[in-house]
Amino acid sequence: MSERHPRRGNSAKTRRRSIPACLEALEGRQLLAYSSLGFSIPDLAVADAFTGPVASLGGRLAVTVDVANLGQSSIPEPLNRFSGSTSTADAGETEVAVYLTSRIHSPFGQRVLLGTINVPAIPQNRLARVTGEVTLPETLPPGFQNAGGSVFLTVEVDPNHQVRDYDRTNNFFRPADAVTIVPDLPEVRAIALGLPPVMNPGDTIRPEVKVANFGAASTNLQGPVTVQIVASQDRNFGPGDIILGTFTVENIPALSLAPTKGFVPGDANLTDPPNVVRLVADQPVVLPDTGSPYYVGVVIDPLNEIQEISEEDAGPSSDLELPQLVADSGLGLPPAGVITIASPTDQPFPYPAFQTPTGTATSVSSLSGTNPVLDRAPQRATLASRIAAARASRRLPIETKALTESRVRPGGGLAARLAARRAMRGI
Repeated sequence: MSERHPRRGNSAKTRRRSIPACLEALEGRQLLAYSSLGFSIPDLAVADAFTGPVASLGGRLAVTVDVANLGQSSIPEPLNRFSGSTSTADAGETEVAVYLTSRIHSPFGQRVLLGTINVPAIPQNRLARVTGEVTLPETLPPGFQNAGGSVFLTVEVDPNHQVRDYDRTNNFFRPADAVTIVPDLPEVRAIALGLPPVMNPGDTIRPEVKVANFGAASTNLQGPVTVQIVASQDRNFGPGDIILGTFTVENIPALSLAPTKGFVPGDANLTDPPNVVRLVADQPVVLPDTGSPYYVGVVIDPLNEIQEISEEDAGPSSDLELPQLVADSGLGLPPAGVITIASPTDQPFPYPAFQTPTGTATSVSSLSGTNPVLDRAPQRATLASRIAAARASRRLPIETKALTESRVRPGGGLAARLAARRAMRGI
């Protein structure tokens, strides 16, 4: 087509120019933003994922996934103002697929589907944490296990494209999580023993114990676990040791069923993970009053009824776990009462409970006897008399006294004061 040049008038024509081929604004990505001709859509993404640090072939493994919906409306939607209405950027129900990948720290490569975890509907700009269990295969395909005995897992949200998604490149968890393959057995250890910091023979204590299972199998598959608190002359458990208390634990879940982010053995958590059980004594325990010094510690499975991972190579151990020394202070103090570990913040020391006084309160007016009699009548002087008495009690210098008298003496003017001062100086 031809165009007319604006400076040459309507009669002159310019050279023919081609119009570049481009899409209209509404034919591109701008249509995805909310407008009169478009609407917002959800954007599912895997924010984080972590599993149990260990697992066994053919065993169960817990997986936790944080799924986020990054989609959001650019302006308020008219229909979303009604109560109970949803936005077009809200994501419906879907699932997360858990894969075993052959590529280290990568979601790509050969993958073996282990299972799926259901994901609820997620509103726009929200996050949901889901946890589920999958089962590892009995044998691993070639190339799926590294030299260190670890396998790698990755997850993908909405693998079947059930939800309309704005960007599917963030549906994968790219740094695949590593899991160490161990035998299908438990590994129970005492991780905390709550005792007073100082103990004397004969003291009465109320101990607390925390035991953890660091294996790939729960303990209930073999039976209940016996946990004992003993007093021993050395750090080994033997026939002559005194058993102070016994706990029976029905089940301690495996570490493979406790998803942990950045697992470090020996770390202390504010909230105990699922593989940790806390045991508190119902009754106080009296320490032996003779034979000091001795140790108080924990013995797990004293009869070796539970087969553990560490026993496959080294056999059962007789070591006393978390031993603490009990020795006589030499001060001749009597045995203390029930002492425990650190008390709550509202009671920093183990004071006895406050006893409410009993009986009937007696008012002051009902006291028997005569009114008290004073030795002398109370003197109520006025303020002026008290000030005068205070001034009279002061010892004034001679010069000041003379000047004061001259001021108050009738007819005592300046001449009289000068005469008095000269007389004092001997002039």
